[in-house]
Amino acid sequence: MTSIDGMRALEGAWRALEMVSAGPGFFQSFAWCGHVAEVRAAANPGGYKPLVAIGRRDGEVVALWPLSLQRSLGSWVVRNLDDPFGQLAGVLATEAGDGEALVAGALAEIALRRLAGSAFLERIPVGDTLHRAILAHQPRLVPADAAVTLDLAPFTSFEALRRSRNRKSMKNLRNASNRLRAAGTSAARVLRRGAALEALIRRACLRRRAWLDARGMSSPAFRLAEHSEILRGGASWGLDAERIGFELSLEGKPIAEQWGFLHGGCYYAYMSAFDPAFEHLSPGKLQLARVIEEVMALDAESIEMLTPASDYKLVWSDATRELVNATLAWSGGARLRHAVWDGGVRPALKAAYYALPAGIAGFISGFLHAHAGDADRFGR
Repeated sequence: MTSIDGMRALEGAWRALEMVSAGPGFFQSFAWCGHVAEVRAAANPGGYKPLVAIGRRDGEVVALWPLSLQRSLGSWVVRNLDDPFGQLAGVLATEAGDGEALVAGALAEIALRRLAGSAFLERIPVGDTLHRAILAHQPRLVPADAAVTLDLAPFTSFEALRRSRNRKSMKNLRNASNRLRAAGTSAARVLRRGAALEALIRRACLRRRAWLDARGMSSPAFRLAEHSEILRGGASWGLDAERIGFELSLEGKPIAEQWGFLHGGCYYAYMSAFDPAFEHLSPGKLQLARVIEEVMALDAESIEMLTPASDYKLVWSDATRELVNATLAWSGGARLRHAVWDGGVRPALKAAYYALPAGIAGFISGFLHAHAGDADRFGR
């Protein structure tokens, strides 16, 4: 299925699958996928098409695999539907066997119909349905950053969670709390919809972009002009109801933000940022602790802290998801391009870029992000 209208027509079946499918599934959800596909298809009609694989049994939808066709290096490539905005690839299915059968059938159909010369699927959790299914097709697998996950079910309260963690880490967190208290009056807010949440997302994005530019790093999502529209909006798909933000302020000034999505009893921590002027107060660590406490108060069952597996996340959980990126090439041209580009040119270019002085790399990163018009859209 390749149309936005077709995706909307699947809403009932799609949402029903979300309720029964195993594993984290927000990035395969109807609201997220519909919003992303609609914005991306409108912004780049010649380079992006939704491609949703549907598995049926006795006329009933039993599996969905949200994919897209994206133009790259002069040819169509199969990617996750939400690439480059998504965090975890996957399949929705009533049973694992239904998902595996859908993956096998979809890949065979794509190759038979020559819809694309290759597939590049990022952040596949190792051991889940999609990973098991795709192994049979002998993809080229490359490890990706691990994702941190926190199961809240074993803990009756936030204090119980704190008591289960490393004592030294909790002592360091108490010391940081004392420093924040000594610095002035702090406050925490939980935001749902409205102008205040819009402002929080805008600040977080600008701070994140500044953080990338300062380190000479570039993000594919930030380079797209539709970046801000993806991260906000989506009311017609129901996405606004799942968006949630957390703000930490000092003397009335916001010093740290985190926002994400509350979906199916799980909080997905999509983006966090803080004011570097207050780095000495460890605002990011303090903010994460407060976010976990607030999420537990909302009766969430788990938190997906996503990538990367940073130390400040691992303070709260020892559980990580191993992720891989998978490449499949069907045509001779695609195999040659991947061999030359992925096997030599791209790694060499990345190595050369990261070997540049920080100031030059930062200038290039800032130019790439500004060229997309993202700063204007976030009100910079």
